[in-house]
Amino acid sequence: MVTTSPSSPGRRSLPWIIGGCSCALVLVLLIGAGIGVAVFFSTRADPEETAADYYLAWVEEDCETFQAVTTEEFRADGLATCEDFIESAQNVDLRADGFTITGSWVDGGTAIVALEETYGVDGETWEGAFEIQMVRDGGRWKVDAVQETEEYQPV
Repeated sequence: MVTTSPSSPGRRSLPWIIGGCSCALVLVLLIGAGIGVAVFFSTRADPEETAADYYLAWVEEDCETFQAVTTEEFRADGLATCEDFIESAQNVDLRADGFTITGSWVDGGTAIVALEETYGVDGETWEGAFEIQMVRDGGRWKVDAVQETEEYQPV
């Protein structure tokens, strides 16, 4: 009668240990990649979202948001401090529903968002249009210039 010696317990479990460690490593890498993708997309607001944030910062006199969505160069032209911004925002009667985004264009690291707006000043209602020019700064779109495209007229 021929007998074979049983395999040692360590040899039978080695493939399972290697397989388990490999699966755990793959799982950790997939979770890390998922977190990286989520962070990447959560920090990249599109130009239209930035334009809406910019406009609503004026409506709500929200200096923190205004500074977050504008470049330093843009703010340097008369809006460098929160006091300057709030004083300017208080001079017009903007409403959250007073603007409509009519188009947007992206070309690499620059973008333009076109808006039409209605606002009040000194008891009169005005309508007009402007474009917000943006640049990529720190992974986000930021307002770098605003240009009137349609002369404002009383309604």
